[in-house]
Amino acid sequence: DGDASPHYVFDHDVWPELLEEYDASVGGVFPDDLFSILGAARKAFRWFLVGPRCSGSQPHIDPDGTSAWNALIAGRKHWVL
Repeated sequence: DGDASPHYVFDHDVWPELLEEYDASVGGVFPDDLFSILGAARKAFRWFLVGPRCSGSQPHIDPDGTSAWNALIAGRKHWVL
């Protein structure tokens, strides 16, 4: 549509196929999921993002003060911290 700065699509209903490959311990660095004690009260914490060329977001604070691990599958991205 000619948008010079399109945004990502965020989806927290991660596909089951992706969850099979998901390592919440990040290779053993974080062996315990301390938020698991929240059970059903736990808010969404795994997100799949996809976007077209030049996509991104405005500077922001992640929901509920969380942090994110980011991985780029193809292409290149410029992160500003």
